[in-house]
Amino acid sequence: MSGLAYEDLEETARLKAIMCVTGPNALGYTGTATRACSVLPDKGPDMLRVDVHQPGDRSSTVQDLYNALKLEGVHGPRPRRLADAEDLIVSELAHTPRLVVVLGAHELQTVALKMI
Repeated sequence: MSGLAYEDLEETARLKAIMCVTGPNALGYTGTATRACSVLPDKGPDMLRVDVHQPGDRSSTVQDLYNALKLEGVHGPRPRRLADAEDLIVSELAHTPRLVVVLGAHELQTVALKMI
């Protein structure tokens, strides 16, 4: 990953924006993102890696994010209503800065991308 890409990642984290990293295979871009995140300043946000198992399925995506954020330990099992679970996820991400790395994000539904 070039120095310019590292600068882009730093800027993305600072702005709380979205950056898409693609590659010829999952290991290529996952490794690239992991290496890039490892050189971010220590004062930067914690990194959260989420592997969305069924990106086209809203319920599965919400469950994967809920699990990755470890919200069950704070709020108990995921609420039955997806909207309630999404609200908890959005609140957690808004109040606890994190660099969220979503593997396969390019396959997510629009609603899931908006939530992130």
